[in-house]
Amino acid sequence: MLRLLLVGILGAGVLSAAPATAPAVQPGDPEDVSGAWVVAGGGEGRAYPPGTRPRRDQRATTVSPGHDPSASIRRAEFVRSGLRPGPVVAEWLPWRQLAMTRPVGPVDSAGVRMFDVGGRLYDHPVIQSQWGLMTLEAYRRQGLPRLLTTARAQADRQVERHVTSRRAWFFPYRFDFALARRHGFVERAPWYSGMAQGEALSLFSQLAQLPEVEPAARQVYRSAARATFRSLLRRPSRGNPWVSMVDARGYLWLQEYPNRKVAASDYTFNGHVFALLGLYDYYRLTGSRLAAALFDGAATTALHYAKVIRRPGGLSSYCVPHNVFREHYHSIHISLLRQLHWLTGDQRFSAWARRFSADSPA
Repeated sequence: MLRLLLVGILGAGVLSAAPATAPAVQPGDPEDVSGAWVVAGGGEGRAYPPGTRPRRDQRATTVSPGHDPSASIRRAEFVRSGLRPGPVVAEWLPWRQLAMTRPVGPVDSAGVRMFDVGGRLYDHPVIQSQWGLMTLEAYRRQGLPRLLTTARAQADRQVERHVTSRRAWFFPYRFDFALARRHGFVERAPWYSGMAQGEALSLFSQLAQLPEVEPAARQVYRSAARATFRSLLRRPSRGNPWVSMVDARGYLWLQEYPNRKVAASDYTFNGHVFALLGLYDYYRLTGSRLAAALFDGAATTALHYAKVIRRPGGLSSYCVPHNVFREHYHSIHISLLRQLHWLTGDQRFSAWARRFSADSPA
């Protein structure tokens, strides 16, 4: 279902590499899920090598050490409606409908999927995580060791290149990205994306539960998932990476394209939902009540804003604040609303999927 919608941005290779070691949770960490707390993207803009576009709205972020507990978004701050990450059959789990074995774009010498910007290859966290998730599903179906090796290669690249800010892991984009066709601000390298964070969280969480991965590596992926999960808790902070925010109406957003001017972020519907799928996978791994709360908040946001992006009789809008209508993303919206119905059991998501489909069949 989603395969046809995402195939144009994905690809892969083969690598056998041991992942780096992720930091352990510190005693007393309020986000330690072992304790009491037990919560296609980039399609519309243009990418540029760093320094080849003039600065507009978006400044380069800098990473600072340390952790201030007050810098985290808390459950009382955002709207929730009791949408639980429920148990489903395996084929309805995130990314289980997508299986690919052949790359459709460039890979580097290590076999990791790359992104071409002006003739130079860059790491692209979303493309790499999506390819890892789809080759992992292909491995489940076919049992070919090379497919698991490929999936792990994509995860290991994220582990190797993460940056740490406020004790959370973030995965940077090292090229500039102009969103001029929507509203003109430029994501200036290094920039960060909630979609990238959520999809890396899915990949780490799924690998951490796979019996065929050796125990030591499963623990590394579990620790990487924990550090990535923290990134979805961090509120906007000048000079630090962030991807999560609460809007003026109290809805929790996982921003695919955060803006230095927080309220001017893009509120991209598909990127938000892909990110919340990572929360579902992390909840399955850990049973974290905080992950469940964030899932509830993010899913509540999707349910509320489905009616905002809908255009009766036509294509839905790519994002909330701008009139950008693409058949490709309309189809993705329908598929994601159906997936949220599966994961929550809430029929309202299915009803919205039917309305979107009636407006303009995918």
